[in-house]
Amino acid sequence: MSAGCGCERGHLATLDEVLSELQREALALPAMEVLHLPLREVCGAVLAEPVISAVQVPPADNSAMDGYALRAADVVNGAELVMSQRIPAGAAPQALQPAKR
Repeated sequence: MSAGCGCERGHLATLDEVLSELQREALALPAMEVLHLPLREVCGAVLAEPVISAVQVPPADNSAMDGYALRAADVVNGAELVMSQRIPAGAAPQALQPAKR
């Protein structure tokens, strides 16, 4: 902002002065251009609208670490739980089935 804080005038800028200056600066933005650039050339560019993927990535909720999932109904004292599936990163899991008793 060219006006500064108002110190050079002996007083601080009023809220209206600051808002007016901010609006002048904001309106000075360049017009939107539609460009198709390689990713390596877009450093410093600003998107004018959201980018939405045509596919869901990842295809399901994703965990940041390895782990196990089980159904609470299958957890009984002394029950032996069997691993029913391995799900590598990026793969869609199948629904958990009830444990066989």
